[in-house]
Amino acid sequence: MAWTTVRGRRYYRRSRRMGGRVVTEHVTGERLGRMVERLDAVKRERRRFARLNDRLDLDVFLVGIADCLAVDDALGDVLALLAGLCGAYRHRRQWRWARGGKAMANKPNATPGGTLATVLRPAVTEVPALLPPSFAGVPEADRAMLRAAAAGDPAALEQSRKYLTQQRYARVWGDAVYAARCWIISQTCGTDRLSAKASHSFADHLAADLGWERATALEKLAITRVVNNWLMVGALEAKAGGLAAGGRERGRVERSLAQAERRLAQSLKMLAFFQGEPTLPSVPRLPLASATVPAARPADGERVAD
Repeated sequence: MAWTTVRGRRYYRRSRRMGGRVVTEHVTGERLGRMVERLDAVKRERRRFARLNDRLDLDVFLVGIADCLAVDDALGDVLALLAGLCGAYRHRRQWRWARGGKAMANKPNATPGGTLATVLRPAVTEVPALLPPSFAGVPEADRAMLRAAAAGDPAALEQSRKYLTQQRYARVWGDAVYAARCWIISQTCGTDRLSAKASHSFADHLAADLGWERATALEKLAITRVVNNWLMVGALEAKAGGLAAGGRERGRVERSLAQAERRLAQSLKMLAFFQGEPTLPSVPRLPLASATVPAARPADGERVAD
């Protein structure tokens, strides 16, 4: 996009990509050329803001994924701690049972005494919430009270008891693992409530297929970790499928996807160990070839026809 002089007359020259080739146009006239130049500048600015908006959305998504990975780290640490107290130990990255340990771990809902006290940290002045509670569905009049309760106001904490007695709020606000699951499903389903309910139902069926009903306490923790990691892998695969191959954004998502896939494999191995199965449990894969995956967007720097 530049001005050029040909045989004493000034022209505004613009280039556009059409049909796979670059077409150069010359706009005659000073006034018309200035108008087209401003129009091209506005279009370039709009494309730049669209790219920045996409990058911001991706940054928010990847920050949320990092938070979910941190939740999985905490769940894995608690699971390893319980396994150690039940008599399991690692040998060359493989879990094994000490003598008599498997019998103790297979007791229904068996949890070693004093376990929670061993993982609690000393109180500090202020620690931000990893997954802050969502106030979706809470009346606007009660939100200020809940914020005050989160800050430690005794009166507000007493008033918030009516919410904490409801499973809907207590589970999402108090169970970081379930909150991570809700966030992952919100990324794949958006505002479609029917799709979100179907995803939660499918996750529950997956947990049931992995043996939730007859599982011990250790196995339930392992199943929870498998389900969350499976959801995370699916969300990252869907996100990667909507980005241009070879682009920087696609590379960032694929690196997070590799981490989630490793965690899923580790959680499946741990579940198979606790259940005494010689093979890993099978989990479904996301059909990326389906029409539900959005079309890939152009990579940064690629020119688009106006």
